[in-house]
Amino acid sequence: MTATLSSFPARLLHKLRWFVHETVRPRFSLLLTAEGWCMAAIMLLIGLAALNTGAPLLYLMFSFMCAFFLMSALMAGNTMRGLGIRREAPKVWQAGRPLRVGLEVRNGKLFSASHGLRLRDSLSEGWTLGGAFFQKIPSRHQPVRESYECVFPKRGHYRLGRVEVATRFPFGLIERALTVELPGEILVLPQTIPLGRWLAQRRTDFGERESHRKGLGTGLYGLREYNEEMSARDIHWRTSARRGELMVREYEAEERRRASVIFDNRIPRELQRQHTLEFEMGIVLAASAVEWFCDQDFEVELRTASGIVGFGTGASHFVRCQRALAGLEMLDPAKLGTVPVDRSPEERSIRIPVLMLGGGAHEGSNTIALTVEEFREELFGALRPRGHSSTSQAVAVKGGVS
Repeated sequence: MTATLSSFPARLLHKLRWFVHETVRPRFSLLLTAEGWCMAAIMLLIGLAALNTGAPLLYLMFSFMCAFFLMSALMAGNTMRGLGIRREAPKVWQAGRPLRVGLEVRNGKLFSASHGLRLRDSLSEGWTLGGAFFQKIPSRHQPVRESYECVFPKRGHYRLGRVEVATRFPFGLIERALTVELPGEILVLPQTIPLGRWLAQRRTDFGERESHRKGLGTGLYGLREYNEEMSARDIHWRTSARRGELMVREYEAEERRRASVIFDNRIPRELQRQHTLEFEMGIVLAASAVEWFCDQDFEVELRTASGIVGFGTGASHFVRCQRALAGLEMLDPAKLGTVPVDRSPEERSIRIPVLMLGGGAHEGSNTIALTVEEFREELFGALRPRGHSSTSQAVAVKGGVS
């Protein structure tokens, strides 16, 4: 019993120290603004004058100014109490497109409102994304939402970090700040450029083709006797009249064309730094090719040294390919050995090799080579930061592939 009683103050002191260290010190800060420093200097001069002269009026002025400062600090602290912060951002976005991120603030205090809140959102590395201003958050009310706009000009995984809340309410003399950790992640997909006109000029045989097998196509495969399970629409009346029995058409199956987009991301280690821009351009070019073929209802396959995304169609398959390209990195062929990036794609598919450094593929009957040099101007324009503010340009310079 004695040991338990003697250890109670130590446990209480430890919990109090933990509370101060984990809750107060990392989250809150109290700073004097420029106006606050001027006010403090004037207050100090008046206090010194009161001590030297002993004038009651100077003491009264000094006490009023001290109370003014104390009230400002207390009201700023009360404004920051009971706040709940939430961020609304998509999990997946495309580079180069303006993204609107929502910030929501809820005031949990019972009676008093919060005023003049400035929120600043940032990445985990500390670079600012954007911010919002909340004039008033009523107590026990519905949360108030504001938003800001930013642009991610580069693909990759962006880790979201903390949100900093600050207020100078009510007099602008003291700034009270609060830091809230809101971890999150946004997968930024590569940009794309239009390739339809260029590909249409290069090839004219895109589309579905007959397979010379029975199926649900439009070409005539043959005729057969009618039975009750068949549709009367397919009856060939001329042949039926000539033979004296009902005959129906059978059609050839149509095969959907396939395209294999091939991007070799193997670059020697000594060349990786100087070819970073070409690598990013190659990824944009590969993503653009996948997008066009998916829009044309092709079955598309993406082949890289890091892996293969099998044949698929539609918008969902395009997003799968985009996800693979978003996290793609340069690989050193010396460490990989021989990787079959371009080994025997399906024989009847169109091969689309994307070339970064030139050479390595020659166009043939089923091969269309896309080179970075041929589309350099369009690719450079797609990768150029187009932010509307300094925060967007900060993301452009400091953000990137993790």
